[in-house]
Amino acid sequence: MVGYGQIGNAHFKAIQACDAARVAFCVDVDPSWAEEAAATYGGHFTTVLAEAITSPEVDAAVLCLPHDLHL
Repeated sequence: MVGYGQIGNAHFKAIQACDAARVAFCVDVDPSWAEEAAATYGGHFTTVLAEAITSPEVDAAVLCLPHDLHL
């Protein structure tokens, strides 16, 4: 999960409701937000996107960012 803002919470809850998915990493530019997300929803936390997406634990990423940051 990338981003822990308002829409991020909705996506985290959707992942929790799915038996076939789990949060492996919480990524945010604000380390305290990333840590809070991991404490609340599980997984590791980081501010480094590359650390998360290169992990063998990660199969997909959910981008909860403003549209102009998706690329």
